[in-house]
Amino acid sequence: MENQEKTTAEKIIQKIEQDKVAPIAKWHFVLKNSSFWALWLLSVVLGSCAVAATIFVFLNSGWTFRSVTHDSFFKFILDVIPFFWIISLGLMIVFGYFNIRHTKKGYRFSFYLIIILSVVASFIGGTLIYAAGIAKNIDNIRRPIPFAKPIMSVREDRWVNPGAGLLAGTVESLDEDNQILSLKLFKGEEIEISTKELREEDFDLIEEGQQIRIIGGPDISDKDIFVACTVLPWDIQSQPINPKPKNTIERKINPDRINTCEGVRPYKKYREILITN
Repeated sequence: MENQEKTTAEKIIQKIEQDKVAPIAKWHFVLKNSSFWALWLLSVVLGSCAVAATIFVFLNSGWTFRSVTHDSFFKFILDVIPFFWIISLGLMIVFGYFNIRHTKKGYRFSFYLIIILSVVASFIGGTLIYAAGIAKNIDNIRRPIPFAKPIMSVREDRWVNPGAGLLAGTVESLDEDNQILSLKLFKGEEIEISTKELREEDFDLIEEGQQIRIIGGPDISDKDIFVACTVLPWDIQSQPINPKPKNTIERKINPDRINTCEGVRPYKKYREILITN
């Protein structure tokens, strides 16, 4: 029995020498374990960025004027859901789960515990990043991606739509008679707009260099002329869902408002917003 054990021991030693097996230093395992924890932490940081961008998108999607810019609530929701960031968050959670499971004691953590931990950590981090005011910059990362435009680009596209009665851009000039407004659209084109149906308070927002939104439509007598019915600030800052429209709450609707604006669908929806607020 003793000879047999020695023979077995000799075989093991011979195998080690033959395969040139060398002991692995402890630091190697420590480094490997630390690397997986670092990668999980990285997944949480990236997940937090996705959460921060998602919050920014939802709060800057133009909830107040959704009936003005969209024909239905479903189309609006489909337009504003940040699929890119939601998918990114999901991938980061999976990536984090994979890395935790490969740590020294990762097998002790259940699937649900790891997922919940990653989600909670990402939401806390995302909230802090959003509060720091850099979520907009994170969302702009999407700019080069053709199928994932940042929300501000989506808003610009939504409002630069003359066919739907919507315009947005920077004020270039206003003639001396306050009849013609020159507006440089966000897409680069410069357009002249009739201001004959605007109220006096609308002109308070028309200043050179100011970014504004305009609701209007083609003139009844000349379809080539765009008539402004009302002016709104561009207001790209974060705002809570369903706030009362700024600079419009105390405006009184003139029941005798004539002609062009009465037949404009987005202007009708805008009036409904004023009445309900």
